[in-house]
Amino acid sequence: MRPHYFALLASLSLSALLSLQACNKQPQETEKSSEPAPAQVQEPQPEAPAQAQDNPIDADAPAADAAQPENKGFAKTSGDWSDIQIEIRNFPESSDEKDKAQIKKDIADLLQKWNNLRNLKGYEKLGMLYGDTAYLRGSALKQKDLTAKFKKSFEKHQDFSQTPGIHVTVDYLFTYEFESVEIWSARFDESFTQDGKTTDTEIFMTFKRKHLDDAQSVWRIEVESDIATDQNMLKKLGLLPEKAPATCESLAYQILIDSPLLRYEINTMYEGASAGIKSGELDGISLDAPPSETLPPENSKHFGYDLTEEHAADPDNPEDAGRSLRLNGYAIDFEEMNIEDENNEIFHAIEPRYLADIKRLCK
Repeated sequence: MRPHYFALLASLSLSALLSLQACNKQPQETEKSSEPAPAQVQEPQPEAPAQAQDNPIDADAPAADAAQPENKGFAKTSGDWSDIQIEIRNFPESSDEKDKAQIKKDIADLLQKWNNLRNLKGYEKLGMLYGDTAYLRGSALKQKDLTAKFKKSFEKHQDFSQTPGIHVTVDYLFTYEFESVEIWSARFDESFTQDGKTTDTEIFMTFKRKHLDDAQSVWRIEVESDIATDQNMLKKLGLLPEKAPATCESLAYQILIDSPLLRYEINTMYEGASAGIKSGELDGISLDAPPSETLPPENSKHFGYDLTEEHAADPDNPEDAGRSLRLNGYAIDFEEMNIEDENNEIFHAIEPRYLADIKRLCK
């Protein structure tokens, strides 16, 4: 469980924002040791603070240099996405068969409207599909600002068009129980044309589903990003590995940062984290194995990671060595083949595309 995110301002302290993130578990603060512990991920890159106020790519469209999706040659949809195929991999425990059918219909309807309005360049109606505050490729924007951004983008790129893939993978992420709001994610391939260039990418979105009563729900887009943008944000926060996985542990890390859970976290925290690094309030964000007196055996098939906000020391107080604020914990279990989100007490299945690498590296 976690409460609603508010709009992020560059001058706002990240700790004030992210301390709201987990309502069922309080973050754990620890004073930093005078000798920094070795990290498994690279330190934030020097250029991150300088670009804290600028999104790594245009926030209103996928990156022009977007990474190619793994399944090149994906089956593209018809123009109106009427042939959309929704694969929902998990539901809330409370969902019955009627609710499951309604969820599938609602997501298909929302995505079809989103696709058609972008192709029609209907920026006013498009903006209404998003929440009061939404995260567009790492930037937190009010709905009216989103609408203005879409208008400016469509005027600038008059040849813009997009063609999504038929298949959409959907995951239920968690619930803000006290608000009766559910968070869902969707991933799908897409070809888009802009300024005469056509590019394939993978789109990542999350939705908020708010229950009005037993029979009606309202869906709004909360996050919209793409694979290249997400990798760029991870790199600037020092969380993207430099090499392809070569061990079982490095594969576990790759699976985690590719998961809808981490992509949601990074998209909603990126602007605040970048501002904190730029101001000097934060040393950075880490995603590391939690402290342990004993190291796991070499043949371990269970790996844990803490997502932590590293606060800088106070230069005016020599005794202040800074502190670490734990935001969330995750575990990758190759025996159960799942990913655990500790704050929200939910498990997600590891994607089948990793099976070959798991067999190769996690014998």
